[in-house]
Formats: sequence, C-alpha cells, structure tokens
Amino acid sequence: MSYFLVKHCTGAALPAQSASSIPCLDDYEVLRTLGAGANATVYLVREKHTSSLYALKAVDKYTVDGRKVACRAVVNEQVALSELNGSDLILPLHACFHDTENFYLVTEYLPGGDLQQLQISRVLDVEAVRFYMAELLLAIEHVHAHNIVHRDVKPENIFIDMDGHVVLGDFGIAWQFDRDTSTPDGYFTRGRVGTPAFSSPEVLFGEDYSFEVDLWAFGVILYEMLSGKVRVDCLSLRFIPFKVENIGGIPGQHCSG
Repeated sequence: MSYFLVKHCTGAALPAQSASSIPCLDDYEVLRTLGAGANATVYLVREKHTSSLYALKAVDKYTVDGRKVACRAVVNEQVALSELNGSDLILPLHACFHDTENFYLVTEYLPGGDLQQLQISRVLDVEAVRFYMAELLLAIEHVHAHNIVHRDVKPENIFIDMDGHVVLGDFGIAWQFDRDTSTPDGYFTRGRVGTPAFSSPEVLFGEDYSFEVDLWAFGVILYEMLSGKVRVDCLSLRFIPFKVENIGGIPGQHCSG
C-alpha cells in the first residue's frame, strides 16, 4: 500500500514509500463514473499493470472551504482504512496518492452496489434483513474495537461484495479516539456531522457523544429495512431536533418541513 505525505494537514507525515513505488493516475485506465458528490467523484478503473478493477475516488482539493478541509477528510479515510485493513467487512484500501488538483483513494471495486440500491431493487424478507444487519453489526463492532467511530453509517456507505456480503466504507468523517485521552466515563467527541436522517439526537443537538451514534444509525437502517419505509431527509437540520424531541427519539419517523 502506498501513502502520500500529509504533514501540512495533520502535523505528522504518514509513511512514504520510494518514488518508484508511489502510484499515479497514469497507472489506471478510467472506464466509467460510478458516482459523484459535492467534492468527490468515484470512477471504475483498471490498473494497467495487473488489469485488476478498482474504484478510484478523486477528491477535488479546491471545491470545498479550503484545502485543509478536503485534506482532512481524505486523511481521515486513509488512516481509518489503513487501521482497519485486513477485515472482510471493511472496504480494502489499495493505494492513495495526489496530484495538483485531486487527492485519490483507490479501493476494491464491489460490483454488488450498496444497501440502498438493494433496498430499491427488491423487497427484502426478514431472513435477508437479519443476514445483512448481522454482518453490519460485526463491521461496526470491528470499527469500534479500533477506537474509531464511523459517524456516517447509512445504506449508501454499506456496500455488497460479489459474494453478497456486507462491506462498510466511506470513513471520510470517521473519528479515532486517542487511547490516552479518555475521560473516567469513556471516550467522547462532538460535532454536527454525518447524514441528518441517520444522526442521533446527541449529534443533532451538538452534544457530546461516543460510539453509540453508530448504533443509532444501525437502528434506523434496521427499522427502514423491516418496515419498507425509506426515510426522506429533512431540508435543514433545524427541523430534525424538533421532530426528535417530539417523538421521543424513535428512529425511522419521517421529517417534514
């Protein structure tokens, strides 16, 4: 695995390999676009040397509020995937590098799509839901065992591999707790991040939270899969605390503006 230097973003550089082993964009043939977001695009690529297929995530350095913001998200994902590497339940990181315009993360290509696409394509019976949610819970437990909280567990970030198994990905806003900085009550952080429809009340209200926010998201996904009701995101965060406050924190309720 190759790493790019990130000292200017984090204050400490990750290991760098020799120049001859560092990958670059020319090593890959772009086949098609798999998806696009506000500041990143994911492509299906073929590695020219091996003909292997991968997903290449290109994060534009200059389409968000400052270069450090984009860099921080890429570094978060890079560090988390490196820390969690080796589990079949976590998206494998193949390589990462950058050029003058983008940061790049090269991960395994999973042709099975994601859990959201699976929910839309067919109705899942209880046994299928039990299978997918059991594997997702194992993935979350593995992440937490490494002192990492994902903070954006949602169907779009739960991929399905070619054998039909769950693979958890997209660690761009993950948070890793320092083992030496826990309080007597445990590990805590704060920040209104993630996807509102799957965020816990603590996240939405800007309060301290810990690993349990991933389990809240797990519960929302479980509700949606069993009920067949897909949550509609609210137009603004300000609507959601009101709804959570008035429904007693029951996951899966729809928000309206």
